[in-house]
Amino acid sequence: MAESIPPWGPLPGPSNRNSRTLPRWMDPNDVHGEVRFLILKPGDKFKLPQNPFIIAKSIDQIAGRIDGASPTDGGKAVLLKVRSQQQFDKLLQLKKLIDDTPVSVVPHPTKNTCQCVVSCREVADLTENEICQALEDQNVVKVYRFTRKINEKTTPTNTMVLTFSGTVPPTHVWFGYLRVPTRPYYPRPMQCFTCGRFGHTKGKCSNTPICQNCGENNIHADCPKDPHCNNCRGDHSTTNRLCPAYQQEQSIIRIRVDLGISHSEAAKEFHSRKNSAIISKVQQRIANTNSSPQEDNNKIFELEKQIANLVKKNIELLARIWELETKKKIQSDESDTTLTDSNSEASMDTADDSQPLSSTPKRGRGTESPEKTSPVRMNKTRRPSTQSDSDFEIPRYGNQPIKLPNRR
Repeated sequence: MAESIPPWGPLPGPSNRNSRTLPRWMDPNDVHGEVRFLILKPGDKFKLPQNPFIIAKSIDQIAGRIDGASPTDGGKAVLLKVRSQQQFDKLLQLKKLIDDTPVSVVPHPTKNTCQCVVSCREVADLTENEICQALEDQNVVKVYRFTRKINEKTTPTNTMVLTFSGTVPPTHVWFGYLRVPTRPYYPRPMQCFTCGRFGHTKGKCSNTPICQNCGENNIHADCPKDPHCNNCRGDHSTTNRLCPAYQQEQSIIRIRVDLGISHSEAAKEFHSRKNSAIISKVQQRIANTNSSPQEDNNKIFELEKQIANLVKKNIELLARIWELETKKKIQSDESDTTLTDSNSEASMDTADDSQPLSSTPKRGRGTESPEKTSPVRMNKTRRPSTQSDSDFEIPRYGNQPIKLPNRR
């Protein structure tokens, strides 16, 4: 399926620093291609010159200006970065510098490959070697399939890691006529089980062995002590994946894979982003404390709006409570009225039985109807026969009574 791939090749992600600087159709001489790495080493029993101009002139003389170079392996070798296939081939032929120092140039053993993750259920019955052979025309050099246990039996899954001979993974891979998108592969942090530090393995460790549980220099088979981490000084074992140092290493690996840079450059980028985030938070806090009058007025307006909404809700709640109390009172009044009406009917029935309707009370002195009796006459008291008119008193609306004059 090489014919299905565009002539300029699969496009990488825009943030990868190792990707092409120009498309292939705009670069006929292949000068702006993907970055590839070489190692320049001195011959046996020789050292590289301390003068950096000697190395630069030797490289420019045979291959021209390359993309970059940096010392590696403690200054014992030089890492070369090139983007042209012609420069790559010419540098492989470099045998000595301009000061006659014997050297050898070889491709870097690990930096010229990249990895990505794909999932394809159609190749479930194929082995890793069969898939690798089918994808050789797309620069795939290794295939690793993830496995899982089902009923105590290890079974390969449809997800696999593809290793490419290049520094930039493609955005998709062709499985026959199937276009399968790729995902970045973020490996686990490399941790040494001898010293507990990150960045190297047990085979290349020269540090003092420590206990992975308590962090002491003596290795304990079944350590009875409390766990202690030497990386973050926390109360957990050195291999705990919740360790802040382990999570920091994971973040560095993600930056390294996304940007296509070295581990040291990714660590610098991580700390730079961390410091920028801290500075931005401090600046935001300062900006919030030193706000302008317009911002203060806006905040006051928002608070007043919230208060008005709360008052409105309070009024609605009070109105609802009053409505419920009114309904409850009306229901209680109706029940009392019903009870009173029933009692009145019973009393009327009793009165009808005791006295006929045609009989009327006899009227005489002091037997006036209440409708024709004035309030004053209602309050008037009868005087005894032995009392004179001068002693007769009529109560008034005031506190002091008024005496009537004697007309006799």
